[in-house]
Amino acid sequence: MKRTFLGFLVAVACILAFAAPGLAATPVNTVSLDGRPIRLDPMPYVDGGNVMLPLRSFFENMGATVAWSQDTMTATASLPGATVNVGPDSKAAKIDGSSFGLSVVASDIDGRLYVPLDLIKAACSLQADWNGTTGILSLSRKGTAGNTLYQVSAYNDLLNGQFDGSETIGDLRQHGDFGLGTFDGLNGEMIEQDGVVYQVRTDGVAYQAPDSMTTPFADVLFFQPDQSRDLVGPLTLQQLQQQLDGMIGDKNIFYAIKVTGKFSYAKTRSESKQQQPYPTLTAALKNQVEFELHDVQGTLTGFWSPAYSQGVCASGYHLHMLTADKKAGGHLLDLLLANAQVQIEPVYNLDLCLPQGIHPVQGPAA
Repeated sequence: MKRTFLGFLVAVACILAFAAPGLAATPVNTVSLDGRPIRLDPMPYVDGGNVMLPLRSFFENMGATVAWSQDTMTATASLPGATVNVGPDSKAAKIDGSSFGLSVVASDIDGRLYVPLDLIKAACSLQADWNGTTGILSLSRKGTAGNTLYQVSAYNDLLNGQFDGSETIGDLRQHGDFGLGTFDGLNGEMIEQDGVVYQVRTDGVAYQAPDSMTTPFADVLFFQPDQSRDLVGPLTLQQLQQQLDGMIGDKNIFYAIKVTGKFSYAKTRSESKQQQPYPTLTAALKNQVEFELHDVQGTLTGFWSPAYSQGVCASGYHLHMLTADKKAGGHLLDLLLANAQVQIEPVYNLDLCLPQGIHPVQGPAA
């Protein structure tokens, strides 16, 4: 599932040379983003080994709005989830209010503000490859080249009572160090943190799950966040989700979410192992066991999935909790957050592993 960043990438732009007063610059002939050429006017240049890009033209290509303040002599580029402030002749910029040191000063050439590539990479979470021989600058968003959400089975199967484990935890960990799910027979809630898988049972205790256990449904990936934000509470679950909404840009892709902090209150749940013939998930959860935690440090692990993915995935927010001492947690139902650090990673690929050798459940009538 490739990301389409705000809907437009346009045709290739080439120049034969770039000449700026007082600069002995190497031209950049082509700029591409995720393998597709984009048009920049004016074009970037390379001087002293530093790739310099026109701030306004580049950020507008990324769907940002750019404003110039004559009073502060500062340009402000506003992207979904990031705001960049920088002025000419400055060796530092700001990304979301935090100072960012530049490899070379930003330059004003004929009324156009140029910024070094390192600022562009940090603000937009890009990887870059500059070929000085061909004059080609290749940019790619982190995650498009390979980070993938790996999912065991479709969510509708779980909803309809497919609780037989189809993949071992050992195999699952080969596809990610971060995630959530459940276990064979719907036997508790799964949380994976830093490559370790935990099972929260109906006694409210988190146990480390052996590799031999199996799962009927799980979502995992190798977590590589590209956004981070500190939150100061108190925040309810709804208010936390509103903060997360502000960090999520493109609503057509998936996001991995990690929230680490102090919880004044958290309400979680787990469920006991079901017996065949299995009930539906809704019926099984009528007997769920709920837990209330007070004044604990912990981490939320989870995902946001786009609305169109419902049925294949669980659309919207899906969060599980594990306390910092790794002793308790479960599927998150409610919270009051005192303070936290939020980390988010956009995810552009979904690898759906369909169960094999499992008796299929009967889905709802069409």
